[in-house]
Amino acid sequence: MISSKYFTINELTRSDTANKLKIDNEPKEEATKDNIMELMKFLDGVREGWTKECKDKGYGDAAIVVNSGYRSEALNKVVNGSKTSEHLLGTAADIEPKNGRNKEFFEWLRTYLSDKQFSQLINEYPDKNGRPSWVHLGIKGRYEHPYRCQILTIK
Repeated sequence: MISSKYFTINELTRSDTANKLKIDNEPKEEATKDNIMELMKFLDGVREGWTKECKDKGYGDAAIVVNSGYRSEALNKVVNGSKTSEHLLGTAADIEPKNGRNKEFFEWLRTYLSDKQFSQLINEYPDKNGRPSWVHLGIKGRYEHPYRCQILTIK
Protein backbone atom coordinates (compact mmCIF):
# COMPACT_ATOMS: atom_id res chain seq x y z
CA MET A 1 0.00 0.00 0.00
CA ILE A 2 1.24 3.47 -0.88
CA SER A 3 1.57 5.63 2.21
CA SER A 4 3.46 8.48 3.79
CA LYS A 5 4.20 9.04 7.46
CA TYR A 6 0.59 9.92 8.38
CA PHE A 7 -1.57 9.25 5.31
CA THR A 8 -2.40 6.40 2.95
CA ILE A 9 -3.46 6.40 -0.68
CA ASN A 10 -6.72 4.83 0.50
CA GLU A 11 -7.46 7.95 2.56
CA LEU A 12 -6.77 10.15 -0.45
CA THR A 13 -8.94 8.11 -2.85
CA ARG A 14 -11.76 6.96 -0.54
CA SER A 15 -15.18 8.32 -1.37
CA ASP A 16 -18.50 7.38 0.20
CA THR A 17 -20.23 8.78 -2.89
CA ALA A 18 -18.10 6.67 -5.23
CA ASN A 19 -18.75 3.56 -3.14
CA LYS A 20 -22.48 4.21 -2.99
CA LEU A 21 -22.75 4.82 -6.74
CA LYS A 22 -20.17 2.14 -7.64
CA ILE A 23 -17.87 4.65 -9.33
CA ASP A 24 -14.28 3.56 -9.84
CA ASN A 25 -12.15 6.15 -8.05
CA GLU A 26 -8.76 4.48 -8.38
CA PRO A 27 -6.13 6.62 -10.12
CA LYS A 28 -4.92 4.97 -13.33
CA GLU A 29 -2.05 7.20 -14.44
CA GLU A 30 1.37 7.04 -12.77
CA ALA A 31 1.55 10.86 -12.84
CA THR A 32 -1.64 11.02 -10.78
CA LYS A 33 -0.29 8.48 -8.28
CA ASP A 34 2.91 10.53 -8.05
CA ASN A 35 0.82 13.66 -7.39
CA ILE A 36 -1.08 11.88 -4.62
CA MET A 37 2.21 10.82 -3.03
CA GLU A 38 3.47 14.41 -3.24
CA LEU A 39 0.22 15.58 -1.63
CA MET A 40 0.55 13.02 1.17
CA LYS A 41 4.11 14.19 1.91
CA PHE A 42 2.93 17.82 1.94
CA LEU A 43 0.12 16.86 4.32
CA ASP A 44 2.69 15.12 6.55
CA GLY A 45 4.37 18.50 7.04
CA VAL A 46 0.99 20.08 7.77
CA ARG A 47 0.25 17.35 10.32
CA GLU A 48 3.59 17.80 12.07
CA GLY A 49 3.20 21.57 12.25
CA TRP A 50 -0.42 21.26 13.42
CA THR A 51 0.66 18.75 16.08
CA LYS A 52 3.05 21.33 17.51
CA GLU A 53 0.35 24.02 17.38
CA CYS A 54 -2.15 21.75 19.14
CA LYS A 55 0.37 20.87 21.83
CA ASP A 56 1.32 24.53 22.36
CA LYS A 57 -2.32 25.72 22.49
CA GLY A 58 -3.85 22.70 24.26
CA TYR A 59 -6.15 21.87 21.33
CA GLY A 60 -6.02 18.12 21.83
CA ASP A 61 -5.92 15.51 19.06
CA ALA A 62 -3.95 16.81 16.08
CA ALA A 63 -5.12 14.19 13.58
CA ILE A 64 -6.25 15.50 10.21
CA VAL A 65 -9.24 13.93 8.46
CA VAL A 66 -9.31 13.78 4.66
CA ASN A 67 -12.90 14.34 3.52
CA SER A 68 -12.07 14.29 -0.18
CA GLY A 69 -8.82 13.80 -2.06
CA TYR A 70 -8.37 12.46 -5.56
CA ARG A 71 -11.51 12.36 -7.71
CA SER A 72 -11.92 10.48 -10.98
CA GLU A 73 -13.68 12.42 -13.73
CA ALA A 74 -16.87 10.43 -13.14
CA LEU A 75 -16.86 11.14 -9.40
CA ASN A 76 -15.99 14.80 -9.91
CA LYS A 77 -18.97 15.16 -12.27
CA VAL A 78 -21.37 13.52 -9.79
CA VAL A 79 -20.28 15.83 -6.93
CA ASN A 80 -20.49 18.89 -9.22
CA GLY A 81 -16.77 19.57 -8.94
CA SER A 82 -15.09 22.11 -11.17
CA LYS A 83 -13.93 20.76 -14.55
CA THR A 84 -10.48 22.16 -13.68
CA SER A 85 -10.46 20.87 -10.10
CA GLU A 86 -7.08 20.01 -8.66
CA HIS A 87 -8.79 16.98 -7.10
CA LEU A 88 -8.75 15.48 -10.61
CA LEU A 89 -4.94 15.69 -10.61
CA GLY A 90 -4.53 14.24 -7.13
CA THR A 91 -3.02 17.51 -5.92
CA ALA A 92 -5.80 18.73 -3.62
CA ALA A 93 -7.62 17.55 -0.53
CA ASP A 94 -10.53 18.77 1.54
CA ILE A 95 -9.40 18.35 5.13
CA GLU A 96 -10.33 19.22 8.68
CA PRO A 97 -8.81 18.65 12.08
CA LYS A 98 -10.25 15.78 14.09
CA ASN A 99 -10.39 18.04 17.16
CA GLY A 100 -13.01 20.27 15.50
CA ARG A 101 -10.89 23.42 15.60
CA ASN A 102 -11.57 24.22 11.95
CA LYS A 103 -11.29 27.99 12.31
CA GLU A 104 -8.02 27.79 14.23
CA PHE A 105 -6.73 25.24 11.72
CA PHE A 106 -7.49 27.51 8.77
CA GLU A 107 -5.86 30.52 10.43
CA TRP A 108 -2.83 28.44 11.41
CA LEU A 109 -2.56 27.12 7.82
CA ARG A 110 -2.49 30.71 6.49
CA THR A 111 0.63 31.31 8.55
CA TYR A 112 2.14 27.87 7.93
CA LEU A 113 1.84 28.30 4.15
CA SER A 114 3.24 31.85 4.11
CA ASP A 115 6.72 30.63 3.14
CA LYS A 116 5.65 27.63 1.03
CA GLN A 117 4.62 27.08 -2.56
CA PHE A 118 1.01 25.95 -2.89
CA SER A 119 -1.91 26.53 -5.20
CA GLN A 120 -4.97 27.25 -3.06
CA LEU A 121 -6.12 27.40 0.53
CA ILE A 122 -9.89 27.77 0.69
CA ASN A 123 -12.11 28.38 3.71
CA GLU A 124 -15.14 26.42 2.48
CA TYR A 125 -18.65 27.40 3.53
CA PRO A 126 -17.81 29.13 6.82
CA ASP A 127 -20.46 29.68 9.44
CA LYS A 128 -21.31 33.15 10.77
CA ASN A 129 -18.23 33.00 13.04
CA GLY A 130 -15.89 32.22 10.13
CA ARG A 131 -15.49 28.54 11.02
CA PRO A 132 -15.06 26.60 7.78
CA SER A 133 -17.06 23.46 7.14
CA TRP A 134 -13.74 22.12 5.83
CA VAL A 135 -10.53 23.45 4.35
CA HIS A 136 -9.47 22.88 0.75
CA LEU A 137 -5.71 22.66 0.27
CA GLY A 138 -4.32 22.45 -3.24
CA ILE A 139 -0.58 22.06 -3.57
CA LYS A 140 -0.14 22.38 -7.34
CA GLY A 141 -2.45 23.41 -10.14
CA ARG A 142 -2.54 22.65 -13.85
CA TYR A 143 -2.04 26.21 -14.95
CA GLU A 144 0.90 28.18 -16.30
CA HIS A 145 1.49 29.24 -12.69
CA PRO A 146 0.80 26.08 -10.67
CA TYR A 147 1.79 27.74 -7.39
CA ARG A 148 -0.79 30.51 -7.24
CA CYS A 149 -0.65 30.87 -3.44
CA GLN A 150 -4.32 31.88 -3.38
CA ILE A 151 -6.19 32.16 -0.10
CA LEU A 152 -9.95 32.26 -0.67
CA THR A 153 -13.32 31.85 0.99
CA ILE A 154 -16.26 30.12 -0.65
CA LYS A 155 -19.61 30.96 0.93
